[in-house]
Amino acid sequence: MLHEIYQRLYYIPIIYAAYSYGLRGGLAAAVLSTLIYLPHLAQHSDNRVYAINQYAEMILFQVVGAVTGLLAGAERRERQRYEQTAAELQRAYDELRNTVNQLLIADRHASLGQMSAAIVHEIRNPLGGIKLYTSLLKTDVADRPDAQRTVGKISNAVGRMEAIVSQVLYFAREIRAMPVECDLTELVRESIDLAKSRKIDAAIEITCSSPKSLRTKVDPNLMTQALLNLLVALGAL
Repeated sequence: MLHEIYQRLYYIPIIYAAYSYGLRGGLAAAVLSTLIYLPHLAQHSDNRVYAINQYAEMILFQVVGAVTGLLAGAERRERQRYEQTAAELQRAYDELRNTVNQLLIADRHASLGQMSAAIVHEIRNPLGGIKLYTSLLKTDVADRPDAQRTVGKISNAVGRMEAIVSQVLYFAREIRAMPVECDLTELVRESIDLAKSRKIDAAIEITCSSPKSLRTKVDPNLMTQALLNLLVALGAL
């Protein structure tokens, strides 16, 4: 009875090796168990029936090691696939959350831009009235130099406010580039002429060194505005 119990204990290391190391581990443990068991079989080789039963037992070692190793390998691969899928889902969730946050921020900015444009548009109307009344007041005080200077300051302040309003409306408006084929050299020269017409500091000398023609696809209005802003900024330094 003890021999029968000890004989079944061989399955413990076989199953453990197969579960831990897969098919190779299970077969290696089964072969090792068979080699350890062979001396006992040699002692009872004269008993044919018993020997056949023990040969079947050793074959069963190999079957248990192989089957357990295959199942353990399949389970391990399935677990790895599950972990990989979970990691990909987590990455997708993080990306989706970041995208939603960016959309919310963009929506807030768009709403803020629309609200700013509406407010600025409402401000423009009274500014027009102030400008008109300032012009009339300037005519009424034509014979009073002090009043003329005061009215001039008011007019300049109104002009600056109008410029700010125009800039806010420009940035609040959606800009869509419409590239067409044009001469980039000509755009640069036109921008220089416009900058000079705005009375940039005389200490700033603007020169243009470029090919006679450089044709490419750009939005001429946006390109001219960008170059003009750059030249005006240089003149203001």
